[in-house]
Amino acid sequence: KTMVSHIPMALAETFHFSGGGEPLLCSEAMPIISYVNEAFPWVKIIIRTNGLLLERCAKELARMKIARLEISLHATAQTNDMILQRKGSQAIFEGIARLRKYLEEYGTHMYIDFHPAVSLLNKSEVPLLIKKAHELKVHEEETDGPDRDVQV
Repeated sequence: KTMVSHIPMALAETFHFSGGGEPLLCSEAMPIISYVNEAFPWVKIIIRTNGLLLERCAKELARMKIARLEISLHATAQTNDMILQRKGSQAIFEGIARLRKYLEEYGTHMYIDFHPAVSLLNKSEVPLLIKKAHELKVHEEETDGPDRDVQV
């Protein structure tokens, strides 16, 4: 509330939750988003995440008014694990599927977007990522605005 109180709300249109790390790691992220939803319903919320916590947060995210979820993903789970130097990227795809299930169950909408960083390490996997996006209904048409960019 203190952070938001310093922002001229009449001018606020979009809040981007990304920060210098993973916004879903912040224990206060959900209460902040909920507060913004309730107090300032005209503000469009965008979250940029690495997606590793989506499976755990899917139900709560689906209940909130979030316009866009941007997932920084390099390629298939195996390549993403290699680039991030950690395991668990398969959970990103499982988290998206779970989130889609909850969005349907609650009758809510959220535009989900992949933000891949394409390089020599993963350029051959771009077609696989496109197929996976189609399978998970990523990049489905947005319901509230013309902002339909694909950033590569």
